[in-house]
Amino acid sequence: MKIKAIYFHLALIAFCLLIFIQSSIPGDELPKVEFQLNDKFIHAAIYFILYILFFYSLKYQTKSIKLQRFSFEFALLFTVLYGISDEFHQYFVPNRSSELNDVFADIAGALIGMAAVKYFLLNRITASVILISFLISGCASSKKVSESSVINDKVYITEADAWIDKMPGIGSSDIKFGFLISVNIESDKLPEDYSIKNFTIFFNNDTVKTDKVLTEAFKITDDAVKLNVIHDLTKIYTDREKSEPVTSQFKFDVYYKSKKLSSIKTEKLKILTVQ
Repeated sequence: MKIKAIYFHLALIAFCLLIFIQSSIPGDELPKVEFQLNDKFIHAAIYFILYILFFYSLKYQTKSIKLQRFSFEFALLFTVLYGISDEFHQYFVPNRSSELNDVFADIAGALIGMAAVKYFLLNRITASVILISFLISGCASSKKVSESSVINDKVYITEADAWIDKMPGIGSSDIKFGFLISVNIESDKLPEDYSIKNFTIFFNNDTVKTDKVLTEAFKITDDAVKLNVIHDLTKIYTDREKSEPVTSQFKFDVYYKSKKLSSIKTEKLKILTVQ
């Protein structure tokens, strides 16, 4: 095996491992950085590099003539599949989101990588010039995204409780299910710019998707916002045709204005009984 082939194989493995490790870090543990780039540009740049590593690793391997002959196409296929698998992986990481737009950005980066490699091979342009041009164009476009910094606001749960109120009263005999989830956001932005969407409750015997929740947003310090998510008294969350739930788990998205900031999923909570 050629020496440079070994280098490309090792670089590919190391880069894939680096992507996996970064994707495994919970959202509230990601470090804040002062220099901001468009999130989608970062995805495209990473998969631009990944495509090049896949291509040269396949091109210089000697185990399969077919992979070597069609290295352009197979490199694109493997890069896209890795991007999809990475988004699937992030779905299970606390406070990380899995977004279709990120997959599109990954595919765009792979296609640009494919075009760059073909152009390089045909015209003998140095790879460094291609990469620098790509980075400069991305940095310029990132300046247009005035709120890209919101991605790095740390979001984490501070309290989560669920209960069933069985106190005697007049009215419906439906189970009165209540909850309170407190979320802290490390941010100096206005509390009213944050909102909750895609609220889902997972009972041990049912799944409920609803927009019927109340939110309270307020400043707790100059650099922190608290969001309280509370049940709506006009909403019946449980099904009277099913057995009384024993556990509950909550999942929802935190938005800053129109931009998704984070996906939150609580642990399974034992439902308390109030009598």
